[in-house]
Amino acid sequence: MSFELIYHSDEDGEFYWLYHREIETMLAAGLRVSTAPSVSANRLLRRGLVVDEEEFPRDTRYIQNGATFSNLTRIDKWYPFILDLTIPTHFCEQLDAHANSIVNECGWSRCFVKNSVKSLVEEDPLDSVWPDVSFEVMLKKFSINPRVGPYALRQYLAPEHFVNERRYWVIGDQVHHSSGIIPEIVREAKKRLDVFGGVFYTIDATPELIVEINGGESSDRKTDNKAEDFARWIKEAFDR
Repeated sequence: MSFELIYHSDEDGEFYWLYHREIETMLAAGLRVSTAPSVSANRLLRRGLVVDEEEFPRDTRYIQNGATFSNLTRIDKWYPFILDLTIPTHFCEQLDAHANSIVNECGWSRCFVKNSVKSLVEEDPLDSVWPDVSFEVMLKKFSINPRVGPYALRQYLAPEHFVNERRYWVIGDQVHHSSGIIPEIVREAKKRLDVFGGVFYTIDATPELIVEINGGESSDRKTDNKAEDFARWIKEAFDR
């Protein structure tokens, strides 16, 4: 059985710069990488940027299809299954007076805002916090890269709530972290999210709180997982 990792490419057809270091680790582990599926491959894993379900590759050799990717990426899809484990969240179609009334009804003085898949945070965590940034300004920024789905209004939690946040990888049917320690709340979230049939996604969490779920498009650079472990987990799960 031939397994291949398919990476996002740039305008010249080369591997996208964001994944260069990860690709080196995959090659060192003996995994096959490419920017397009080869004829001989019969199992594929996509490693790329966020896309909407309709933009996900249609090739049936991919281990996860567009629907699964979308369900594990869009907060309005996964939130109902773990709402008691994660940050209180409400949804709205527009950031307008109705959004303002939702926040007021919740009694929140601040809220963290994201579209269905991503916030506006780049360097400053407050870039996506209302009223520090107005809904009008946020709408303009979100419109640069629009996404299918509603906006999410999440209760604002101070930074100290996320000090112990870690990224846990669900690969195959196992939950992984380089420390070997998997909090019970992460195991419970994975159990509930099995309804989507996902075999490659992330659970960002503290020992007490699920922060968010990600369909697997982000790389593992921002966590304390070892790159070699990440490659090994993929190889053991899929390159058989």
